[in-house]
Amino acid sequence: MENIDEYIWQRRIHHGVRQQKGTVPFPESVKVGLDFNAALERKEKLDPGLLTNAVMLELCAFAKTVTQSEMYFLLEMLDFNFDLGVDLDNDQQYYEYARRAHIK
Repeated sequence: MENIDEYIWQRRIHHGVRQQKGTVPFPESVKVGLDFNAALERKEKLDPGLLTNAVMLELCAFAKTVTQSEMYFLLEMLDFNFDLGVDLDNDQQYYEYARRAHIK
């Protein structure tokens, strides 16, 4: 699997965005053009002057969400490789299956 790193980062971004309460996830980071996918090499780096306190707080919130999402990543990897028959769009079913898989 040559694109597994990219897939993992896409799933991390998905979970980070899912936890956001606003209509636009990470609005300050989006405004400056920040890319949350660390698996991709950025051709052109952003100007360090764009790294405001708001952007830094959003980065911290994303990192915190990602590190607390172990059980969701486990389910994502299982679903990526196996037909589990789980509707990942159904939040309740998704949570219950992720919780059970993580406990075992």
